[in-house]
Amino acid sequence: MTSIALVRHGETAWNAAGRLQGTSDVPLNENGRQQARATAAILADSHWDVLVSSPLMRAADTATIIGEAVGLPVTEHLEALVERGYGKAEGITDEEAMSRWPDGNFPGMDSEETVTRHGMDGVNELRRQFPTGRVLAVTHGTLIRLVMSEVVGYPVDHIHNATVSEIHYSDGAWHGVQINSVPITPEHTGAMPS
Repeated sequence: MTSIALVRHGETAWNAAGRLQGTSDVPLNENGRQQARATAAILADSHWDVLVSSPLMRAADTATIIGEAVGLPVTEHLEALVERGYGKAEGITDEEAMSRWPDGNFPGMDSEETVTRHGMDGVNELRRQFPTGRVLAVTHGTLIRLVMSEVVGYPVDHIHNATVSEIHYSDGAWHGVQINSVPITPEHTGAMPS
């Protein structure tokens, strides 16, 4: 069985200001580093085989902090873990973006379908590389939200900074274990074939 813990990066100044980050490379703020250390302390209580990350600075720095706590180096920075691109809306607030583009279709934005496929390709590649492994993958909120929605079979609303959302692959399907560091109850579990 493959287990993948999808960890959202810690907070950035843009998160705190409500700005859309997407693929913009924004560093962690001090609160984000503290969040990463707190999550790292929790993750250190479990055994992990490998640690990978998105190459974007906020995820890579979160992964480095986690790696120090769990005793693992970041072995790879995977493009498959990069956040959804928000096109011309990157760097502005949600409110500004919606006032400019009320339909929510920001020019140059990646579609949810593209990001879901991209994220599922990423977790399936990790499953192939580590078929019996426990993988920590530090990535981004929208990518995690869409992957978890696909796996559990219902819309996941929001992924909070520095939380863990976990999936397991067994019996030919992905199964949701926790979202936002909260266990998924039996009546809400889903299975998604790879």
